[in-house]
Amino acid sequence: MRSSGWMTIALAVLPAFTANAAESDFVARLMGAPPGKTAAFACFTRVYDPAHLAAHPQQNVKTMMLLAVADPANA
Repeated sequence: MRSSGWMTIALAVLPAFTANAAESDFVARLMGAPPGKTAAFACFTRVYDPAHLAAHPQQNVKTMMLLAVADPANA
């Protein structure tokens, strides 16, 4: 499992948001607030414990961080 693949997918999807209701609802849940007129940021981290890593021996990702940006200027 590679964290950079997931981050690339997530970062590629965020700028593609349009103004329809379902996407606005997703952005509101992701960012913690409805989309506004200024940029919003959300940071997510994940740390896998030794038990999880032992159960998934081919996983080499121990920690990952994702910064999500919703910027109406780049929509």
